[in-house]
Amino acid sequence: MFLLACRDSPSCITWLGVGISCYRLDGLKEAEQALSEANILNNTDPEVWGYLSLVCLKTTRKLEAEQSYKYALRVGLKDPDLLTEIQTIQKRGRIRRRRILGEHSRNFINYCNSYVPVLY
Repeated sequence: MFLLACRDSPSCITWLGVGISCYRLDGLKEAEQALSEANILNNTDPEVWGYLSLVCLKTTRKLEAEQSYKYALRVGLKDPDLLTEIQTIQKRGRIRRRRILGEHSRNFINYCNSYVPVLY
C-alpha cells in the first residue's frame, strides 16, 4: 500500500510508512533506504529521525544512532511509544556492553594472575 502511494505521490509521509513497515518486518536495509528517502523530502520530521535511530541501534551503529536520536529530540519527537522503544534498545545495548566488558575484564585479570609471580 505504502509503496503504491510512494509511486503515485511520493512524500515524506509515504516513505516513512514504507520505512516503518520494513522496520517492523525486520527489513533493516530496506527500512533505512525508505527512511533516507523520507529524510530527503523532509529532514525535520522527528519520526523519520526516530526510526533512523532505531535502525542504527539494531545495526550496531551506535554513533549514528545517538546522533539521529539527538536530532529527533531537537526537531520535536514526542511519540511516547517511539521514545520508549528507542530508550529500551539503548538500555539493552548498554547492559550488553557492560556484560561483555565485564567478561573481558575478568578474563584479563585471570590471565594476568596466572603469569604474575607470587611474592612471599
